[in-house]
Amino acid sequence: MASAADVAVIQATNFSWVAALTWLVWDWALAGSDEVHLIWHRHNGWFRWLYVFIRYVPMVGAFTIFTTLSSPTEQPRVPWKMCDLTTTIESVFLGCVIVSVEIILLLRVYVLYDRQRKVLIFLLALCAASIVSAAVTMSFASDHIEYNQWCLVTSSSQTMLAVWLPPAAFETILFVMTMKVFGQSRRDGLGKRPILDTIVRDGTWAYALSIIAVTAPNALIYTRFAKALSGIAYFWSLSVLSFVGSHVLLNLRRLGTAPCWLQDRQSALPVASDDISMDIPCIYSP
Repeated sequence: MASAADVAVIQATNFSWVAALTWLVWDWALAGSDEVHLIWHRHNGWFRWLYVFIRYVPMVGAFTIFTTLSSPTEQPRVPWKMCDLTTTIESVFLGCVIVSVEIILLLRVYVLYDRQRKVLIFLLALCAASIVSAAVTMSFASDHIEYNQWCLVTSSSQTMLAVWLPPAAFETILFVMTMKVFGQSRRDGLGKRPILDTIVRDGTWAYALSIIAVTAPNALIYTRFAKALSGIAYFWSLSVLSFVGSHVLLNLRRLGTAPCWLQDRQSALPVASDDISMDIPCIYSP
């Protein structure tokens, strides 16, 4: 029989899932026309599939995880086996979503730096180091996670803080690199540049949301606050990451297709910026 506290946590997790998924579906509905025009009506290649993954997989995954685990079964003899398996599946799934968002943010910076090969190699190396560090740390931290019979986390190691540090550090480096180009542009007196301003704008709010709504809550819940509330942070993390990744991709696609629209209209309105040597009459992926 679950205690009143356990029932309250399970109900809070259920309500959180409903709220997070409702918000995500609502955002998807609002962006539906942009998605059709910028994704489905264009020859995007891998660009399209990256969008499909970050937009739809978190929704389907959250629904599947919730419907599977919303009515946990008491297993007083060996609860940790089921709980460990559940935590592993959830961690791998969330990790894949985080990696996809990092790749999207990485592409922004790569384009911003004129698609320089050395920049791409540097960013890919950092991304790989971030993934490996987080995975290795998580494997150690998971050995110290304890559960009750409802698979609610009752204890965890301070090592969980280190699990979230590599992705946060990588995203911080991307943000600093973006602001460096933006600052240089302003110092050179180049004024407003649509592409640069859009990338900086997206980079700023995407970085803020990732840190404030994903990294900080998860790290604090597992190390400082009520660890049983980890389920609430989990579902909101999926929704926020899906929101960030899909909107950054849509905005990148909008930048790439704008010259095509202007060309069709025989307009001479400049879209690309001189301070970013980007050849994007169309961002069509190979």
